[in-house]
Amino acid sequence: MKKLLGLLLGAAFTFAVTAPAGAIPFNATIGISVGTLGTLPFTGSGTGTSTANLVIVPGNAVNGTAFVPVTANPPITGIQVKLLGNGAGTFNGNPLNGTMPVNGAAAVKGNLGGGPITLVNVPFFTNHQIGSAAGAVGVGVGGNIEITIGGMTSVYLNVFNTDWTEGTATVMGLQYTYIYHVPAGMAASNNIPYPYLNGTAMYTGTDSRTPGGLGQVTLVSPTKVVTNLTGGLLILVTLGTLTLNFVPEPGTLLLLGSGVAGLAMLGRRRMSREGSTP
Repeated sequence: MKKLLGLLLGAAFTFAVTAPAGAIPFNATIGISVGTLGTLPFTGSGTGTSTANLVIVPGNAVNGTAFVPVTANPPITGIQVKLLGNGAGTFNGNPLNGTMPVNGAAAVKGNLGGGPITLVNVPFFTNHQIGSAAGAVGVGVGGNIEITIGGMTSVYLNVFNTDWTEGTATVMGLQYTYIYHVPAGMAASNNIPYPYLNGTAMYTGTDSRTPGGLGQVTLVSPTKVVTNLTGGLLILVTLGTLTLNFVPEPGTLLLLGSGVAGLAMLGRRRMSREGSTP
């Protein structure tokens, strides 16, 4: 009887971690990291699909507004990030890959001497490729968004987007600076900063879900921003992260707990009867 009870409890536990199919509730966080300014989190929830090689989430699950101050790049004083919601997303494969537009914008705030103003508003997502008839582009979708500032073609901001991946995404052509040391006696200073544009950065998602799709998966969508808004060339990464935590329905957990308790009670009664038999 003990062996039978152990098998039943084992089967119940296996059901708990692998059985959910179809619609599963999830909690979602979309994080937007602008350069080295930290990550702005936007949270939401909904009901989606989660299996080993497929994740589907509905639109308009996440929204919000946040502001991060900037002091190192005048006349910029801060960046306001506004999420109006996400589009529906479908991610396939191993690792998971796919598109999910993020509706909203990052407004670059500044001060040119006459008070705070919006220097440029950078959309996360557009319905068409600017200057052509191509499809939608933006964070979590891919494509290039080109923005000229104040009608001046000499002042620009270009955004190079990628889709979402649980695997590794590499951003190339980043701007780094190293200090060039000149041998003593050959120059007045031996600490010369030298910028170069062949730097790379790699970002990788994670997946700790069970075979049945419960648990957490994180996808990344790095975006390279190139601008001369600050008076000199500035190249940085705006990283999008999408974290989905799939959890079972509370009713499913209650039903499972009741079933396990019932099996345990049945086992104890059976063992008690067998123990009292002469």
